[in-house]
Amino acid sequence: HFSAWWEAATAAHTRGARSHSCTMVDAEDEVTAGWLMKKGEGVLAGYKRRYVVLDNGVMSYYKSIDDYESGQPPLKGNRISIKEYQAAAVKDEDTHFKLEPTSAAAGGRVWEFKTSSKQTRDAWVEAFQTEGAANK
Repeated sequence: HFSAWWEAATAAHTRGARSHSCTMVDAEDEVTAGWLMKKGEGVLAGYKRRYVVLDNGVMSYYKSIDDYESGQPPLKGNRISIKEYQAAAVKDEDTHFKLEPTSAAAGGRVWEFKTSSKQTRDAWVEAFQTEGAANK
């Protein structure tokens, strides 16, 4: 089934342990990471599967877990300080959420993501807020 594959593909993990949901650990050195569908930039941009990492208020993303774990730079060199964004679920879309800039310093990009379920979406929104993104 697609949904079982999707759940496995979007399973989040913290350093040294893997789980099937996005979970936060209060220790300052912990990393939240997992698979999300990230929307590209532009009017015709679609969604691509990306391994998203939240670490000390910074979001980065990779094509694969191996790229992250082997120390490769994130795609497009992006390391986004999420403290200048607000994280919120997308109204009428149970599996979508977005990061919107809260200041001019953040730039104008709105980051859009899709998950496999409402519960996974809510866990990611909470993770972004725990890492420093504002609550809408």
